Amino acid sequence: MIELLSEIKENLEQDNYKNERAVEQQIVFPVLKELGWNINNPSQIEPQYELKWQATEKGKKVEKRRVVDYALLVDKKARVIIEVKAVGNLKEADSQLFEYAFHVGTPLAILTDGHKWRVYYCYGTGNYDERLVRSLDLYDSPHEVMEYLSRYLAFAEVKSKKAEKNARKDLENKTNKESAKKTIPKAWKKIAVDEPDELVDRLIEETAQEASGIAPNKDDVIAFLKNLTSPEITLSPQRVEKPQSTAPHRLTKLQSKATKSSKRPPKKPISYTLSDKTKKAKNLTQAYVEIISIFISQDPNFLKRLAFELSETYLTQNPDFETYRYEELSDGWYLNLRTSSRDKERNLKTACEVAGIKFDKDLKLYFSNA
Repeated sequence: MIELLSEIKENLEQDNYKNERAVEQQIVFPVLKELGWNINNPSQIEPQYELKWQATEKGKKVEKRRVVDYALLVDKKARVIIEVKAVGNLKEADSQLFEYAFHVGTPLAILTDGHKWRVYYCYGTGNYDERLVRSLDLYDSPHEVMEYLSRYLAFAEVKSKKAEKNARKDLENKTNKESAKKTIPKAWKKIAVDEPDELVDRLIEETAQEASGIAPNKDDVIAFLKNLTSPEITLSPQRVEKPQSTAPHRLTKLQSKATKSSKRPPKKPISYTLSDKTKKAKNLTQAYVEIISIFISQDPNFLKRLAFELSETYLTQNPDFETYRYEELSDGWYLNLRTSSRDKERNLKTACEVAGIKFDKDLKLYFSNA
């Protein structure tokens, strides 16, 4: 598959696919063949597949009929419908394909011009933009493209209905991420405007002072934070000869308050104690990986048991390399490293429970926020 995708990419770059027929015969069919489909078996792939559904027009029920380029069949039922366009000709085709799939209840729909492959999960609510699971670009890494094509279109995955489950799960993750992204401005407004955080103000003051030798007026910093949509403000700086040596001291005071309110041990260089053995790590992420790896070495079934307790966002065999950064562990398991310090600590507590030891007793962490 990697060799085929690399060859297709090279031909795309040379503009060798001149029409829709070329895309079908020289891109779509070879890819489907690599994914385990018998392209010569009409019980698996049916060209010019006719879709039928009932609609209401002017108060009367009428039968609608449309034809799509191909349907991937399992037990004589269409599990995936595919619409093929000439390279660069995807515009306005999404809504039409999605409407067809939605009406006939096909789980997955694929729209491709050979260069880009759009995968839709058609069950549930929402328009076609909201049902777009993923858009694959054959100019991207062949390994990544192969992974996702296999995830949604491999014959074995479609037959077992795992492809449908993969698409549903990936769409849910995408929707959740987009929802979380929309809350970022509200969170920032709460921190910077509604409930100003003194530490944020101080960090901006000190960083500006270190960069220019000028200490900005505190009111200017607050005004900047409150007017980030229009940050051009008039500053009233005070000239100083050099950065004040008391700045780190003021910051340390703020940090020490947070430390006092925490149940963690006093801060020290990043380290951890596991079963009375203390080790140092460069950062929290390294400690996180090392501790999980120790548990794996002690119990070959540890990862499988841990996976029952953790969300797939944190521990998975289906990594989302577009969004996260992972450490590959063993047996195809990946540990997501792009998580907060709080999440890492919470996951380690869960790992301790699975391993049958006590967090903060058998495993103790000593690290600064990372």
